[in-house]
Amino acid sequence: MPIHKHLIDQGFLQYVEQRRKIGKPLFYEPARARGGKGANPQWQKVAERLGEWVHESLKVTDVQPNHGWRHLWREIVRGTRMQPELCDYMCGHESKSGTGARYGKRKVPVLARQIALFPRFKVLALNKPRAPHKRVRRTQAQIAADTATRAARRQARANEAWA
Repeated sequence: MPIHKHLIDQGFLQYVEQRRKIGKPLFYEPARARGGKGANPQWQKVAERLGEWVHESLKVTDVQPNHGWRHLWREIVRGTRMQPELCDYMCGHESKSGTGARYGKRKVPVLARQIALFPRFKVLALNKPRAPHKRVRRTQAQIAADTATRAARRQARANEAWA
């Protein structure tokens, strides 16, 4: 899948290469996992926070992340000359033009010409200094100390109950 020039201009490919070199996922840091449940994996929490960041920091409010990106994609594409079959393909949808549309591979140069028809997003926050993080992450030592404190409190309550 080709990448829009707007993302390239913002250094996305360099970021991808940095993450690849250190063998880590693109959008979250596995070392920061706090041992959550399988039903609430780290990548899911990161996706939720990404949605908050898009709304609060970037001030992109005309889309409801994260599912809404496909809807916004379709809305914007309707104002371009993008081929519907290739729009479906890039959006991850089954083509509506029948079985024949599924035959053959989509060539990257063709997709690149199509993605170039998609306009750049006007993200005003990109021209402003970065906002400080709202969330302060605890270190592993702080987590261990807090865990020990809670365990000591539980033990003290248990001792009081037996006394």
